Amino acid sequence: MPKIILGVSADALADAIASHLRTARGPFLVLPGGSSPVEMIQALSRKTLLWSDIKIMMTDERCVPENHEYNNLGQAKRLLGGVGASFISLQDENLIFDGKFSVTVLGMGEDGHFASLFPDDDWEGKTGDIISAKAPAEPKDRLSLTLDRLLQTEHLYLLVNSRTKLELCEAVMNGEKSNLPIAKLFQRSQDKLQIFVLK
Repeated sequence: MPKIILGVSADALADAIASHLRTARGPFLVLPGGSSPVEMIQALSRKTLLWSDIKIMMTDERCVPENHEYNNLGQAKRLLGGVGASFISLQDENLIFDGKFSVTVLGMGEDGHFASLFPDDDWEGKTGDIISAKAPAEPKDRLSLTLDRLLQTEHLYLLVNSRTKLELCEAVMNGEKSNLPIAKLFQRSQDKLQIFVLK
């Protein structure tokens, strides 16, 4: 089961991520979209890193143009403020995966989804690195890294930023709601996953 770490500041989490990226060979960071990681990504932008060596990808992307307000990769670029990293889009038809990610950060929804792996969807039966997904809310068309691909990482973090989400995690760890995507993550990640409950 994953380890829960309570009361973590966005800056402290950014420090931990930066530390891993400094020592990684071919540093590759995977970030979530949405509101949960905003402060952490902003804090990360202030860390001293050799940004030109770092590749950044999103856990999932809404299928909208990069300059659209709901585009996850565009959001990350804006929050990082031109640090000089290499940004890689899941919408790149020529995308090739090679090796493990250095750090993967996941967000989660109150319905127990992460990336764009939603309840009552057939994502579990799909193979490969990227799958198409349909979200319950607009914009519905998504691309998402698969659970198999997300688990191919040296460090795996889940951000939790509300009491409701923490209670859901605790319920899953107590053997409840085993059908939710987040439960599948907990089962598959074993001891690799750390849950950071933000202040």
